Amino acid sequence: QSAELPIQVSRRISLNPPASAPVGTRLAISGIVQPHQSGIAISLERFTQGAWRAVGPGGVTDGSGAFTILTTENTPGVVRFRLNAVGDSSLIAGQSPIFTVIIY
Repeated sequence: QSAELPIQVSRRISLNPPASAPVGTRLAISGIVQPHQSGIAISLERFTQGAWRAVGPGGVTDGSGAFTILTTENTPGVVRFRLNAVGDSSLIAGQSPIFTVIIY
């Protein structure tokens, strides 16, 4: 019989970002974290100057795992973002795919 091996399961983030937005308007980045659980902290990061940096206060999931994070970009260009969901004793942290928003 083989020895038991622990497995680690991470949170999954599905998101619905805007494709573009005017300079200075609020971007609403929404999504769902699976498994669905309330109170999971979600952070938003922007890739700038060669590194990922936290943006704003982030958000928290509701009972269905849904969240919305609001942010504002004040410079035109193509902005790269990603989201992180914290882990806990049973699930490791999750990270969204990188996505871009065109600010015009």
